[in-house]
Amino acid sequence: MATSKKDNSYRSILKSNTIFGGVRVFQMLIGIIRGKFVAMFLGPEGMGLAALFNSTSDSVRKVASLGLNLAIVKDVAAAKDPQSLASTVLAIRRLLAFTATAGLLVCLLFASQISRLTFGNETYTYQILLLGAVVFLTIVWEGEMSVLQGLHKVKTLSAATLVGSLTGLCIGVPLYWLWGYDGIVPAMLAYAVVMAVFYTVSVRRHVSTAGLKFVWREHRSFIKALLLMGLILMVGDTIGSIVQYLVNIFIRTYGSLDHLGLWQGANSLTNQFAAVVFAALAMDYLPRLTALAKTGEDFSTVVNRQTEISSLLIMPLSVLFILFAPLVVRLLLTTAYLPIVPLLRVLAVALALRTAMIPLGYVTLAKDNKKVFFWLEAVWGNVQLLGLLVLGYHFGGIMGLGVATLIDNLLCLLIYTVVNRSLYGYLFSGKALGCIILSVTFASAALWVSVIPHEVASYSLMAVLAAAATLISFHGLKKRLRNDTVEEKNEENDKI
Repeated sequence: MATSKKDNSYRSILKSNTIFGGVRVFQMLIGIIRGKFVAMFLGPEGMGLAALFNSTSDSVRKVASLGLNLAIVKDVAAAKDPQSLASTVLAIRRLLAFTATAGLLVCLLFASQISRLTFGNETYTYQILLLGAVVFLTIVWEGEMSVLQGLHKVKTLSAATLVGSLTGLCIGVPLYWLWGYDGIVPAMLAYAVVMAVFYTVSVRRHVSTAGLKFVWREHRSFIKALLLMGLILMVGDTIGSIVQYLVNIFIRTYGSLDHLGLWQGANSLTNQFAAVVFAALAMDYLPRLTALAKTGEDFSTVVNRQTEISSLLIMPLSVLFILFAPLVVRLLLTTAYLPIVPLLRVLAVALALRTAMIPLGYVTLAKDNKKVFFWLEAVWGNVQLLGLLVLGYHFGGIMGLGVATLIDNLLCLLIYTVVNRSLYGYLFSGKALGCIILSVTFASAALWVSVIPHEVASYSLMAVLAAAATLISFHGLKKRLRNDTVEEKNEENDKI
């Protein structure tokens, strides 16, 4: 998939971030409404059952899918012409059919055992059988979604997210109302069916594999490379899950379940907030970066521009998050979670660093440097996070976890900078570095004034910082869009 200068312009990057961010906000609002209905119709026990069914489905899906999704994005984005793209998609579909069938068979053959392991009895064996269809369809639609990501089809991906959210609300909720607990798995199945149909039809509109035949000998090397990258990603994801599990065990053992619940609540809110900005990175940024890395073109421009746009967007959002943290907790959680407000404010500063870190972290993946990516992301990154979180909680309790996360993001940013400089000769441009410094400075300043004992003075200063950050961000984005217009005019004059 070739990308043009227009695809990597400030306007294109901002448009993608705005679209995915807006969709994410809509998804969150729908999720809140849906959550209220679910709580009403299912109650705490039903919500617990739904969580177990979802975790069971996710566990089987993650193992069966072999971590292929990001690998698919990368390979589709690297396809140079329509013929190689069609051949790539054909091979991907054959591989997805195999992995999806494997997931289905696990549920069909071990339904009673999975029911006993998950629920302590065989009461839900039938639901586990039905869950096999959910796993099959989910692996299929997530694979097709990855193809669209690789093709950089922003509008289609955004529409799919909206369709999925509305499906969960308009189909899932009535099933809960009609059948209660028995409607949980059918609601999951309805969602999977809708998404599978939507994504499959969408991909067929953009890529035609008609007339092509799958020949193992011709696709063997590609499939092996795809599986290798997928397995590396899956191992990394598994290590990350183990790290989170060990951290949770440590907090429960040396602290309390109350502290663990507060930490999970803080993580949940922070991740929802972060997704507004980060949603576009995997969906849009990685395919563009991969296309440039594959052709050997200079990728530094797209990394710098993505960093500038992301940092300018997160700057006012992080300050606003610090300002309205108590209100956010009351709206999305309960007053019992108010003790996490100081923790959320520290995590908001960490997000400003993470925004600068993520664009660099994708470079080794886009460059297909499997060994560096594995040791840097899967091993070192997770070991570092585990050590810092354990030390942070040991010495600082709940707040120590926030400080540990902040230090982890800072160290990752420094390490990624050194690695990219050593391997690819890349350093942040002056503009990108300036945006990072501005973003981190505003978030840090808001955090500092949030601890002022005088509440009126504290909130007044935070409001001033939020207004200033918003104005500077708006001016910075406007200036970059204006530069795009000037560049386009210069290109047109050169053609004339």
